[in-house]
Amino acid sequence: MDAHLASVVWFAVGVAAQALLVIRVDRHWRMVDWGILAICVGVGASGMLPSKNEVYVPLENLLMCIGIFGFTLAMLFEKRILSVINEKIVLSYTLVFWYAIYVNFQKLGLPDWLIFVPLVPTSATFDIAFTQPVLTFSWKVAMYSWFLVLIVSLGLLQFSFARLAIFYSPDQAPWLSPVECLTTGMAFLYLCVNATFVYELIPIPGKTQSWKERMDEWYVLTELMAYRFRDEPSASIVAASIFVIEGGVLALNFIFHFIPDGLLINLLLVLPGVLYFGSRVRPPVPSSDKQTQ
Repeated sequence: MDAHLASVVWFAVGVAAQALLVIRVDRHWRMVDWGILAICVGVGASGMLPSKNEVYVPLENLLMCIGIFGFTLAMLFEKRILSVINEKIVLSYTLVFWYAIYVNFQKLGLPDWLIFVPLVPTSATFDIAFTQPVLTFSWKVAMYSWFLVLIVSLGLLQFSFARLAIFYSPDQAPWLSPVECLTTGMAFLYLCVNATFVYELIPIPGKTQSWKERMDEWYVLTELMAYRFRDEPSASIVAASIFVIEGGVLALNFIFHFIPDGLLINLLLVLPGVLYFGSRVRPPVPSSDKQTQ
């Protein structure tokens, strides 16, 4: 196997590994779950079919397959994929987001006024984290939506799209070790899955879909988001500690450059889960299943 093909294989292994991680295969899995996963694979494989007047490039179509697979996986396994979060996780990710924006803003080439747009959800995040109000359904959905936007934004800022050249321009692709190909595949699928959830939040019906059908889907998704956002009362000192400690680490690293910015951002993205600021729970059992148990 040549080096280029090996890179593609390791990328695909990373995609498969991340898929099993995000849908959390465990002892509660049933045959029907494996069947749904097989459907995801089958729908994704449709990307290999050539379209009319297309110059068929197998590896480019393979990348399309992976994107379609990620979209389908998010749609069919959203109850398993959407994490349980709280305002402390959103606060932590908001701090990381602003650090990433600050260190990358110049090279992004975005207009200066755009920096003011995230100030509204950021202000709401700080207010909720420090004052701990009882959140309504709408506020829970808004906070979860902001969390998804943070994940996708940080993913776009962190993800090296140049690495995808192994699919569409192998001669110009940078050399990647197997570990780099593996992690790139994992990151790409994670980005596809969360981008799908953000897309689902836009209540625009498809070509063959009525407004009622689209809004019914939208309400199901937002109800799940509200259920997965746990506004757990805690002393404001917890939010203050996150702000002071995490904010201080970010500020010191910006000044003294102890470690690369990208590495610090990745570490702080993982940190909330490690410290149990939030948790994941088993998806609720449908009422029809409860009757058979």
